[in-house]
Amino acid sequence: MSIALVRQAYTEARRLVIAGSLVAAGDFRLKKLIAPLEAAGKQAPVFGKIAECAKAVVEGPGDGTTSALLELASLTSAVLNTQGETGLAGDLVPLKTTELGGQVMQISARRLKPLLEALSTTGGGRWEIIREEELAGLFRDLRLVRPALKAIDDPYSEIGELIANKVLPLYGTAIIPELRAKFDTTSSKSGHPRRLTLLHKLDPVGSRELVLTSLEKGSKEVKVAAIASLGPDDLPTLLEFVKAKAQDVRGAAYTALAKVNHPDAVAALDQALSGKDYMLAGRCIEGNASLTLVNLLVPKIRQAIAELGKLKDKKAVSTGAERIQSLLTSIPKGATPDADKLLLELFQQRQSIKGIKGETGGGADIIETLFEVMIDRSVSLREAVINNHAELDGNELSAALEAAIKSRSAKEVFDTFSPYLHTGHSKEKKNSNNITKFQAVESALVDSHYYAWWNSEESEKRREQFDPRWLDLAVKLEHFELVNSLARKGHAGALAFAKKQFDEQFKKAKEP
Repeated sequence: MSIALVRQAYTEARRLVIAGSLVAAGDFRLKKLIAPLEAAGKQAPVFGKIAECAKAVVEGPGDGTTSALLELASLTSAVLNTQGETGLAGDLVPLKTTELGGQVMQISARRLKPLLEALSTTGGGRWEIIREEELAGLFRDLRLVRPALKAIDDPYSEIGELIANKVLPLYGTAIIPELRAKFDTTSSKSGHPRRLTLLHKLDPVGSRELVLTSLEKGSKEVKVAAIASLGPDDLPTLLEFVKAKAQDVRGAAYTALAKVNHPDAVAALDQALSGKDYMLAGRCIEGNASLTLVNLLVPKIRQAIAELGKLKDKKAVSTGAERIQSLLTSIPKGATPDADKLLLELFQQRQSIKGIKGETGGGADIIETLFEVMIDRSVSLREAVINNHAELDGNELSAALEAAIKSRSAKEVFDTFSPYLHTGHSKEKKNSNNITKFQAVESALVDSHYYAWWNSEESEKRREQFDPRWLDLAVKLEHFELVNSLARKGHAGALAFAKKQFDEQFKKAKEP
């Protein structure tokens, strides 16, 4: 109780200091505290001293009020700082903490500021910054947790998806309370479906009730996310949703079914692959390593290829080719021996398949997709493409070079593919096969540089993947784009070539 009196005296003294000592004399609020303070002074002299100071302010002569008021303020402040209570009543218990699941880091202000601006503002160029720093692992800086949580609502969908799928999972269950607090079941804004999907990913059991509530009362967008978060216990419900008219609802149902190990779920996906929903079902299989689901694709692709060659209608050929392309891209990485066997079979049949012509697409498009799938799936498939480089045409040779960059040493890549630049240079006939292959290798080398143009560190890494002899050859051939793509710091030949190019352009310029 005495400390409360001192706190009141301090409050009144502070008020009078602000108002001015001229109005302090006779102040009734301070005057009311004098008697209680004098009574407390019988137990502790310091309270009596405070009472004396208060009395001097209220009753003292006008010229002494200022010093008395300052003494009262100083004394009450000192008492409060030395006699106040610390701590709380009750037992001491450990604070609940959550492990982030990885090593934290602290980045420099120079890198932190542009990343914070990219996360908190709008406009172009932000995705590149965020993506680059995500690849570098900078989001393990704890100062970025809250900005990242807010960025899940970013109006630019690619940023919101990147944050939800790549960044926020780094923080594990520590962010669950914040995700729940900001989640709005009835909102149609894209951030809320992302929150529900992430909550289910981080805590499937704990988010179960929220998923069911969203399924019943949520906005359309949130309901779709809830459907995709259903599990084996909801199989009858999912089988009903695959019959829905809305494509996004069916797609969400296929996503959930792909995770359910049940014959009825497999049968529903099998039916979808044979019907109009082959793209929706294929996307779900692409992100799922289930051997059962991969085995659905292999016979369907083989059958579709066989039927394509029998079609007479050009429009039907184009439609069939588009379906085969979609099914091929649905094969997951590191799939199965059966899938690899099928891809190798199609690789051997590529010439006959390319001969199938459609109205807007056909066999050539299928083979282009086949090469993309093969160089992205396994080492053995990449090796099959590389080993047959001499038999490949232009676009296919570009794919073989890209496969070699992924699988073989820099020296082997140069020894295998550099002859195409030698033999295909401008001395050959314009439309010769050598020129086509020259252009294929040239395109692959240039594209490899521009693949990472927005990331200087990544671009430098890509350059280092190439044998230095590529740059020597590019300078020898005086190929401007190749030199630009392969240039390394301190390369004398490249510097001399660049100076020559500059001097020539400078002489021609009307306005140097």
